[in-house]
This record gives sequence, structure tokens and C-alpha cells, in this order.
Amino acid sequence: MTRPTLAVLGLTALLATAPACVHKPTLELHSAQINGIGLAGVAMNVVVKVNNTNSFDVQVRDVNVQVVVAGYALAPIQYSPNRWLGADQTTMVDVPVVIPWATVPALLTQTIGSEKLKYRVKGTADVTATRLLQVQRNNYGIDEEGEIPRATVVAAARVKFPGIY
Repeated sequence: MTRPTLAVLGLTALLATAPACVHKPTLELHSAQINGIGLAGVAMNVVVKVNNTNSFDVQVRDVNVQVVVAGYALAPIQYSPNRWLGADQTTMVDVPVVIPWATVPALLTQTIGSEKLKYRVKGTADVTATRLLQVQRNNYGIDEEGEIPRATVVAAARVKFPGIY
């Protein structure tokens, strides 16, 4: 076989197996900061450390998730980070989150005595594997749990509700 034929066969084999070989990147909360306080509620910038254990780059194109914090469902999050996660690297990814004002007092009351608020993120992401081949997979499942410091939410809530917990 000629070199071009071998190259085409190699690319075909890679395309055929790439989606099956994709490992789910691991997520870890890095930090959460108050971005602002508006009419809708407390706007936060949650920074997530995403570890791509694949031997190829993966792009996160679109994310559609539902976040539940301490049992309270927040507004669905739909955004397009269009961010490449380097092969075998950890990348910081910003996630915009809004905690509605109506939820803040109940959330803080329920979690008195706890330093952390448990959260769960469930939904889907559209991803592309490898920059060269652009193998796309839509509706890639996301189901992650973690904790966020309660003090971060309390600090923001004090602006709207002075004297709060």
C-alpha cells in the first residue's frame, strides 16, 4: 500500500474508534466568587478545574445543565464556552450561576451550622474530540456533585438582606 492509502486507513480507524475512546474529563470546584448582585439574584462565577485525561484535545461547545444547591433548583444554565481542553491537562473553566433572591434566605436557613453547600449539576454538553479531526458528540451526559463554601453565598446575601446569618 502507498503512504497516502495508509494515512487514509489510519485516519478512518481513528475516526471510527475516537468517540468510543473518549474518557469523561473529571471536574473539581476550584473557586466561587460573587460576580455581582442584580435584580435576579446573586450572580456568581464558579471556576471549575476540568482534567482532560484523554490523549487528545476536547472542545466543550455548548453546556445545558440544571444546578441544585442544597435541594433548591436554580434556573437552568445554557451557555457556550467553546473552550478547548488540552490533552492530559487541567483547564480552568468559568461557569456563570445565578442564585435567585427568593431562594437565598431559605437556602441559608436550611444550611445553618454547615460550612459547605452541597450541589449537583446534571445535564448535557456538546463536545468535539481532536482539533484536527473534529469528531463531534452531542448530548454528552454530565452528572456531578460537589460543595461550595456557604460563606461565599452569605457574603453576597448580606448586601440584600443585612443581618443575615
